[in-house]
Amino acid sequence: MRHDDPVGADGPTPASPDLRDLQAQLSLAIRNAGGPSQREIARRTRGTLGASTISRMLNGDKPPRLVNLLTVLEALGVPEAHFTEWRRRWSRAANEPLGTAADIGSRIPPPSPLSPASVASICTACGCVVGDTARHRKWHGTVGRAAGEVTTRPGTVAVNPTAGSFPR
Repeated sequence: MRHDDPVGADGPTPASPDLRDLQAQLSLAIRNAGGPSQREIARRTRGTLGASTISRMLNGDKPPRLVNLLTVLEALGVPEAHFTEWRRRWSRAANEPLGTAADIGSRIPPPSPLSPASVASICTACGCVVGDTARHRKWHGTVGRAAGEVTTRPGTVAVNPTAGSFPR
């Protein structure tokens, strides 16, 4: 155990049900791909990931990095058309919103004319509605995409023309 990992009186915090679901679905994807070993999956990533990283993805108490998950899925031959659902599973397990207006648009209530919500902060690189600039920049680092400027546009509705097309 690393010294910077918080441990409560009863030991480490158990993984969330969403993380367990992500891990179970990943195990199923491995079985559907013929059941390659973790070492074989690592080989298929062309050295990008090691077998120990794949083991942590399947058994760890933290969600994997999104880019690592997508790399494993690609190595398993999962069709890219299924990646959107995998991103949603990862988002739930990581307890982080995907962040694009297309993903969250239907859940945002219309703003009142004088509410602070009527001013949208939008990332110029990906079109996401941004509430926390520091967290959004961290997200860009997670998916390996350079962050743009966050602009404030009064009365705008954010639309992401590239929704669903994340870099890998």
